Amino acid sequence: MYFGAYGASAPSSSAACQAKRGFHIMPRARTTKSTLPEAMKSVPRFLFSDFPLGNSAGRPHDEESQAFTLELALRLLESAPATRTTVHSPLRWSDNADWKLDYSNPERLSAEEIVRLRAEFDRGKETARAIRGNQLIA
Repeated sequence: MYFGAYGASAPSSSAACQAKRGFHIMPRARTTKSTLPEAMKSVPRFLFSDFPLGNSAGRPHDEESQAFTLELALRLLESAPATRTTVHSPLRWSDNADWKLDYSNPERLSAEEIVRLRAEFDRGKETARAIRGNQLIA
């Protein structure tokens, strides 16, 4: 099951198989802003999650919200009555919509906060490299 900008879909080897199952996997590399309206016409089922980019499957480290999102996507795949069916997830990132102004907006951060966030990001990258290195060795 994939979650992305175009909703939830499952992997498949051919367009015919995708059409038979009633969903479509959008090739991300070929999709641009200019082709988005045409691309959206071919999406039969769409689960909208009003979360920041990269969090469409639920809140980070929150298994309950991730399981709920997966269940909602599977129910949508099973029961969408027509093409272009959209379901809005009831989950909210925050009760206050101001996060949309703050999320990944360096203009709203102090220089110290930017330095702190960059260091945190770099630590995360190092952790990921170490995990990948251990998996390749094992």
